Amino acid sequence: MRPCPICESDRPRALPAPLATALVLCRRCGFVYRPDRPTMAALAAAHRAAGGPHYTEVLTLERSSGTMKTRAHGFAVWTRGVLPPRPALLEIASIDTSILAPLRLLLPEARLRAVELADFAGAGGDAPAHEHDGRAWRAAPVAAHAHDAVVLPYSLQRLPDFAAALAMARAALAPGGVLYLEVANLLEPHPDKRLRAWMSSQHFGLFTADKLEALLAATGFTVVRLQADTSLRVLARQAPVRAPRIASEMLRVVRALLWHEARYWPPYVVKRVRQLARARAG
Repeated sequence: MRPCPICESDRPRALPAPLATALVLCRRCGFVYRPDRPTMAALAAAHRAAGGPHYTEVLTLERSSGTMKTRAHGFAVWTRGVLPPRPALLEIASIDTSILAPLRLLLPEARLRAVELADFAGAGGDAPAHEHDGRAWRAAPVAAHAHDAVVLPYSLQRLPDFAAALAMARAALAPGGVLYLEVANLLEPHPDKRLRAWMSSQHFGLFTADKLEALLAATGFTVVRLQADTSLRVLARQAPVRAPRIASEMLRVVRALLWHEARYWPPYVVKRVRQLARARAG
């Protein structure tokens, strides 16, 4: 069992029984996290044992969902005027989070490289970064200090060591480069999803804007822009590592979770009653 990845407290509490998952609530700072997180290497080994295709083998624009295309557009808009004319970008993602295919259309002048999440977890800077060259992918290790932007589209919460992941991402950035990432917002759970299932899908942790900014400060980034709705979108630059002030958000988090439940269940019950009524009538 590992301590809170934000404040390092080892005093978690279980979530209320209706929300019980592998996640716990930090009593000190209010971060929601998984205490039995594996090491990065163990996660990579588990992915390899599970098999399945590498995402560069299957990812095409046709397989990119509307969500992926929306996220790619958000990155292109947020980095307009920030990146050099022919930027080198590195995406750290997996099959269902990658925005690489739509980015190739939006930024045709960019050099786009990608690291599969499991490879990155296992090898970090020594992972093979795949670059699309014509109709093929060619791979080479992630070069240090070589990229104008590193992109983590809903990837950070899938890695068990947030600080290590951000440190490796920072090492891949050229001086003046930017980090762009998106994660789910714990204070705005997805309104159409059952809370327990939504929380479980976030893997190793659920962020608030405050906790994400604290983590970025502790790993050598300063936030340039942050937008919060059901997602947290951040554009950050390299900065000196600093010890952040970590406020407790436990009451805000509990209130947000209870408010989601109060909004979700009445319409859900009404919908189910109508479905049953139609089924009986038919």
